[in-house]
Amino acid sequence: MNTPFPEDPSIDKEVFHTKVSAELDVNLQQINTIFTDCDDVICIDFRLDSGIKAAVLYIRGMVDTELLDGHVLEPLKKSDPHLLESMDKVMDHITVSDREELRTIGEILTDTLAGQTVVLIDTLPAALSIGLVKYDMRSVEEPLAESVVRGARDGFIEALPVNTSLIRRRLKTPALKFKSFTIGRYSKTEVTMAYIQGIAKPDVIKQVTERISHIDIDGIAESGFIEELIEGSNYSPFPQLQTTERPDVAVASLLEGRVLIITDQTPIVLIAPATFWSMLQSPEDYYQRYLIGTLIRWLRYLFLLIALLAPAFYVAVLTFHHEMVPTTLLLRVAKSREEIPFPALLEALIMEITFEAL
Repeated sequence: MNTPFPEDPSIDKEVFHTKVSAELDVNLQQINTIFTDCDDVICIDFRLDSGIKAAVLYIRGMVDTELLDGHVLEPLKKSDPHLLESMDKVMDHITVSDREELRTIGEILTDTLAGQTVVLIDTLPAALSIGLVKYDMRSVEEPLAESVVRGARDGFIEALPVNTSLIRRRLKTPALKFKSFTIGRYSKTEVTMAYIQGIAKPDVIKQVTERISHIDIDGIAESGFIEELIEGSNYSPFPQLQTTERPDVAVASLLEGRVLIITDQTPIVLIAPATFWSMLQSPEDYYQRYLIGTLIRWLRYLFLLIALLAPAFYVAVLTFHHEMVPTTLLLRVAKSREEIPFPALLEALIMEITFEAL
């Protein structure tokens, strides 16, 4: 993992920055002390055919054990002693593309907790991190909250690499940039910012980067945490970031010069900056002919005004301006309100609250 992790309060700083020892037993003692009562952390000690001691460290349920056995353990056990003289030779001997050399205990802890497999070999003052991550996830499917008649049928899921790939499939250009952060002293959640270089304004990119970098929190459970921590006005009743579960909407926002904030373990992607009018858009607006799309959008604005002003107009007319209502309609309204013990204002407030509760 190339992304620097926040300091974990549960780990001593000196131990975290301690160099990997050439003695395997010393390394395992430090690691086992930190992972006390962590039964999901598996540490396997074994000897190679040459007699050299080695160990494998991983999290149960996050590693493909079949790949571990076939592409790591078996090649190592049958390797010649001269192939274990340096970590570079060990890396060349393992048939896995995602691998990295680790030099400190902190790097070993970081990669292990992130789902990587860590291999330690006696006499070598380094460890090897191997990407064999595998865990259960739901398949890519259409978001229920943003279903459309015309448009793509895929949606974001809880796996960040899958979400970034859904965007990359639609934008095959090196101008699409992904910048990663790790947030949370305990959760160490991976967060990725996406933008198109040359379209997004540098000031917007800089501001979003600074706000994410300054987040200091114990853990991030969902993108809503980030939304609250980076918004400009905490007391505003209006949302300041747009959300979506649809890759096509996210890509359209990127092409409009906006920035995405993608959080691991959640399918909700944040879009910044958000405007009042962007909240009134529908995913299908991108697929309609401009005449029809414009008409539907103006209808949406009209009904927004009706929803906003109709209750106040109702209260004002029935309370102060009876002459504006035709006599026949006024009599019917008066008859329907005979048994209502509340004034028009309180009736309207109860109606609004009921709609919000539902």
